[in-house]
Amino acid sequence: MPQHEPTISVVLPNYNHGRYIKRAIHAFLAQDFPPDEILVVDDASTDDSMAILNKIALASPRVRVFKNEKNEGFIAAQRQALAAAKGSYIHLNAADDWILPGFFLLAVETLEACPQAGLFTGDSILVDGLSGRFLGVRPIVMPSFRTGYISPRCVQAMLAGSDNWILTGASLFRKDTLLAGAALDKDLGTFADGYLTRKIALTRGYCYAPRPVLCCSIFSTSASRSVALDPVRITALRNQAQQRIAADPAFPAWYAARLATRWRFAAARVALQERQISLPVVMSLGALNRLDRGIVAAILAISKGRLGRLGATAWLFLRFRPYRLLDVATTFLFRTLVRGTYYTGKQLSAEAPPSVRTD
Repeated sequence: MPQHEPTISVVLPNYNHGRYIKRAIHAFLAQDFPPDEILVVDDASTDDSMAILNKIALASPRVRVFKNEKNEGFIAAQRQALAAAKGSYIHLNAADDWILPGFFLLAVETLEACPQAGLFTGDSILVDGLSGRFLGVRPIVMPSFRTGYISPRCVQAMLAGSDNWILTGASLFRKDTLLAGAALDKDLGTFADGYLTRKIALTRGYCYAPRPVLCCSIFSTSASRSVALDPVRITALRNQAQQRIAADPAFPAWYAARLATRWRFAAARVALQERQISLPVVMSLGALNRLDRGIVAAILAISKGRLGRLGATAWLFLRFRPYRLLDVATTFLFRTLVRGTYYTGKQLSAEAPPSVRTD
């Protein structure tokens, strides 16, 4: 550890997540390197969130609770807490997710060894928010197979073949880099943090560790999923993101168009994962032409079960080519053969947050 003492501020917006907020906070407090403060902004919840938060705050002086009298939205709540944060490092997360043991110690040690890096990130385990069932791992393509620094030049080169390596909840930011890199912009909606993390990676580089640091809960009713399944809203957001990226010199000139293609594939994939597949939505989001519409319709006519969904997704993957197939396959093999227990969900029960630490 360095001579100075690194400090961590957690920024945690909450809206009607009383059922999950205790789990999230306990996971922070149980870290080997616990945060110095956890800034919770309750965004006018109508459930029992405030009663739960007040009880936790009484037990731990690290927890500070702010209550909004009217709902301001997730990004506004993040910015409100950021304005009050005192830590040299910042962690942004959602109230329904929880971090895994050892995250903050690994992140701080890695960043202190790489002062040029703007942030640290690791892998995220996706689980069904209601059942806890293991769903998968992100990023789909690992940027490296060992812990270390990835320079801006490498980031730009890698963007041609893959993307979306940084999930905000699996990251720890330097405060000065976070505030200087780009504001969390309400106009970018659910892509505000995606824009932010990409810009930091392209200007400062980042550190990555090929190990899980976050459990991310996936809900069918989440804001990001709702936007992804709405052709009008996702198209408007995609256009807004394209314009912002095209005007920002930090990004390669070709990247805006490439990102839009990846978004189209991702939105179609999400639509194909829905319990009730809406063929018009899939076609609107993912079909490039009449050939796509015909083949996807034929595949789903044969089977709308797992086989049909996989077949339609595979066809769209071949059409859009969002990532290099070899990179996806290599990541899958590494996780299966080298890190198997984490990446099949078998270790999740062992990683449940223990009792709250109040020191």
